[in-house]
Amino acid sequence: MKTSVKATLIAIAVAIVLLIAGIVFALSQRSSAPPAEGGEPQQTVRTDSHVLDEGGADAVTVVEFLDFECEACGAFYPVVEELREKYAGDITYVVRYFPLPGHVNSTQAAIAVAWLAPTPRSTRRSSAISSSPRSPSRSSPSPAPDPRRTHRAAPAASIPRRTPVSGDPMKTSVKATLIAIAVAIVLLIAGIVFALSQRSSAPPAEGGEPQQTVRTDSHVLDEGGADAVTVVEFLDFECEACGAFYPVVEELREKYAGDITYVVRYFPLPGHVNSTQAAIAAEAAAGQDRFEDMYHRLFETQAQWGEESEETPEVFRAFAEELGLDMAAYDAAVADPATAQRVQADKSDGERLQVSSTPTFFVDGEQVVLQEWDDLEEAIEKAVNG
Repeated sequence: MKTSVKATLIAIAVAIVLLIAGIVFALSQRSSAPPAEGGEPQQTVRTDSHVLDEGGADAVTVVEFLDFECEACGAFYPVVEELREKYAGDITYVVRYFPLPGHVNSTQAAIAVAWLAPTPRSTRRSSAISSSPRSPSRSSPSPAPDPRRTHRAAPAASIPRRTPVSGDPMKTSVKATLIAIAVAIVLLIAGIVFALSQRSSAPPAEGGEPQQTVRTDSHVLDEGGADAVTVVEFLDFECEACGAFYPVVEELREKYAGDITYVVRYFPLPGHVNSTQAAIAAEAAAGQDRFEDMYHRLFETQAQWGEESEETPEVFRAFAEELGLDMAAYDAAVADPATAQRVQADKSDGERLQVSSTPTFFVDGEQVVLQEWDDLEEAIEKAVNG
């Protein structure tokens, strides 16, 4: 597992890096002004645009399209203020309106700032609104955002290039971004699939050898020959999924009779009130060589005793009576702590084998990843016939 975990983590890390790189690349390309119909880039600044900081002739022009009600813009506000202070004199910082649909007060907030724009208080008013996106304001005709811009969300920052750009720069960026994201997704999926495929193997014990899926006291329903494939099921008698697989398992036992050794182990799940009591009843029956009879009775009657709010050991005792068991021996076995310990021993083995749900199957020590009903049969078929 150590090798598989390392390989999986590396694959996922690479995928995440590529995904981030694709997003960063897309954002960096998006910052370029899109070309107009004539092939020249659109102008990001108009003569009436609001300038917060005026840099020199060689200053870099930074343009922010914002929505005063947008929480993201509010989150960026202190970042922007730090950058304005850090690059004072080196940048010309311009703010433009971009009220988003769905933000009820966004247009009114922009109008309030526009009213104050001719006065020195406009910058201060803008800061106040950014700090409190839902400040009330008066109504007036709405300022129309520039329809030629490609912004769809706020905040959007634009740093114009100093030289004209011909053609359509977005085509290259979109292609590169899609390729990077596609590669990232493929690697991520590959990493997950690889992890699942490696997880199906029985994990190594401390000595480096795989954990054993079968113990000498495990309950064997079908004994195959020396070359038989060993199929192990960790089950919970109250589990509905185990109940659904029960007829599937019975068909496979019949189909591959003589070719497989079928072993059943307990794995009572928390939350299933009667699961441990059902396993104890099966183990008590096993003491009288009647394990399989109780195994069938428990699954055939699951709907009668499953999903109860309290344990019902009397129901399982009635099953024992119906099966004609020695009731004195049955009662003694149920009361013996060793019986519950035997059930717990199976569950502990399952946990070491990374069993976390039921039913969980192992075919010759390899855990079967169940996604379709026929996955178990395919695994057995492959093991039996290669």
